Amino acid sequence: MEHITFKEFADIYRLKLSERDGEKVIAGRDGLIYQYREQLAVCFMPISRSVYQWNKFRNKAVAIGMVLKQNGDSEGTFLFNPENREQSETAIAMAHCRRRPALSSAERAKRAGRVAIARQSRRDPDKSAQISV
Repeated sequence: MEHITFKEFADIYRLKLSERDGEKVIAGRDGLIYQYREQLAVCFMPISRSVYQWNKFRNKAVAIGMVLKQNGDSEGTFLFNPENREQSETAIAMAHCRRRPALSSAERAKRAGRVAIARQSRRDPDKSAQISV
């Protein structure tokens, strides 16, 4: 069985890839998910420095088989298996990543129409005045 790549992981869980310092990451409010050698890792770094929150996540992650890589007072890093759904969901919750919405084909078409109108109005401002009237 082949391993899930970082891009596939992001697609499966509808997460947005971004770039930081030349590396692809999945950024969240309280941390980020990134490629660590041949594995995936989640780094938990909350702004609020909540020791309680770190202890809660650390205990849950260790219980489900995630590997503790760095352990600080209120932050840390875990390695996890992206093929394990429970570990993946915990990593996403730990970093507090937002998921892209799952859109129906009708909703995609509706949004594509809005984008087309917006692009057209940028190209020809005179027509946009006619459209809005």
